[in-house]
Amino acid sequence: MIIFKFKDKEKFKEAVNSLKSAIKKIGTDKFDFNYQPEENTIQVSEKHADTVEAYLKKDGIKDYTLNRGYGKYSSIASYLKGAAFIVKLAGIKEHAKRELELAGLFDKDSDYGGMVGKAVLDLCKCFSGQGHSGFSAGMVLELFNSLGKYKTLTPITDDPNEWSEISKEMNGGKVLWQNKRNPAIFSENKGKTWYDVEDKKRLKNKSKSYKKKK
Repeated sequence: MIIFKFKDKEKFKEAVNSLKSAIKKIGTDKFDFNYQPEENTIQVSEKHADTVEAYLKKDGIKDYTLNRGYGKYSSIASYLKGAAFIVKLAGIKEHAKRELELAGLFDKDSDYGGMVGKAVLDLCKCFSGQGHSGFSAGMVLELFNSLGKYKTLTPITDDPNEWSEISKEMNGGKVLWQNKRNPAIFSENKGKTWYDVEDKKRLKNKSKSYKKKK
């Protein structure tokens, strides 16, 4: 494994963000990486080192040194941390089953007659079988957490196709629009501004201007 070591914390963060953006565009099948914030290091396999370096140079990031280390890691301590994470990821099915059993979530007298425990275990089985690295696992969990809560991944826009008009009878005679991407979001002016009913303060937000693709 090749290790990119950064002296400056801000340069390290800039490099991580640069590589995250690159992976979102081209996918983890092209390259993947791990990083250790406490050591300001990025670890990649030798076959991906040139690709990573090319992306860093493209974004003007040059302030680093290259070294070889313990597998993906630059010290025995960080190697053990990485190894522990990989073991955790591989054994997540067993871990989930054990913890769900201890919590009684498979029991017939538990919430929904044990269905909740089974549903969570099914998700863990699927996740553990996808072959994630530490980085891609974090991305998947973050995205699933948002989408599972019906959150949007990109800003709400004023695109007319994104809004549905609600009848006046349902809103005391006033016209109201509901967002199709997030049903908790409503607008009083055809999507130009909106508020989230789950927000206690009901703050008004300005929609991103929609531009029709040519």
